[in-house]
Amino acid sequence: MDLALKHEHKAFADEIRAFARANLSPATKEKTFSGKHYDRDDHMVWQQALGKKGWLTYTWPKKFGGPGWDVTRRFLFENVLAEEGAPRILPFGPKMVGPVIYTFGNDEQKARFLPGIRESTVSWCQGYSEPGAGSDLANLRTLAYMIVLMGLGMDYVRIHFDRELREEKQFLRNIIDRIISRVGRRIDESSPMVDARLPDGSRVNAIIPPLAVDGPLLSIRRFPKERLKAEDLITFSTMESTWLMDVNHFCRWNSTMNKSGGYIALY
Repeated sequence: MDLALKHEHKAFADEIRAFARANLSPATKEKTFSGKHYDRDDHMVWQQALGKKGWLTYTWPKKFGGPGWDVTRRFLFENVLAEEGAPRILPFGPKMVGPVIYTFGNDEQKARFLPGIRESTVSWCQGYSEPGAGSDLANLRTLAYMIVLMGLGMDYVRIHFDRELREEKQFLRNIIDRIISRVGRRIDESSPMVDARLPDGSRVNAIIPPLAVDGPLLSIRRFPKERLKAEDLITFSTMESTWLMDVNHFCRWNSTMNKSGGYIALY
């Protein structure tokens, strides 16, 4: 097996390295290798340089303004920039918001938002809401139940406050009983967990006391009809391109991989 890089890939890596050495601030590079914190200008100056080159949104397809690189080039891009001490690209615009907009947004939204993301002239962030609600998970004081209304083919989300907790636990238990009975299963104290497939192909998992200490739990997972490809996982930031390269190598070597924290074991 020949795992050596092809000539064009070596030339590509050299191009990335030359760009980093010409455009990355020595002060920013020093912060990287000394473990110091970046300030906003460190990120913005570097990302705008990448944007002018067309590389900031390196996971995007060409039709939306990205370079349309394959997995190998994405791998090389990430690794060479890491070797050169470049800050990691802030993911909120290029990897989170952008792919959602170009996949699901209308033409007006694409024209309005995508250029600013590609050029890093507009900053996006993940906003945390007021204490005790929303994405303030450490202090969350609500419960959220996602329930598929069978026969209606839609998702239904209920959010309940603490004062309703006792009544809503019984409400959720009733919903669980209705769903589980329709797939020919039962759930009770002697059999407090059920994992089953619904008629539409979704997967339902329900747990009740005594196995569920804080009350009944219900999750329903829906699966798309078309299977995602490895490139889709990278585009949506579910998997890094470096991981995909590793997985490909492990498959070729017929190896088993276990990852725990920062350690990887091969068998």
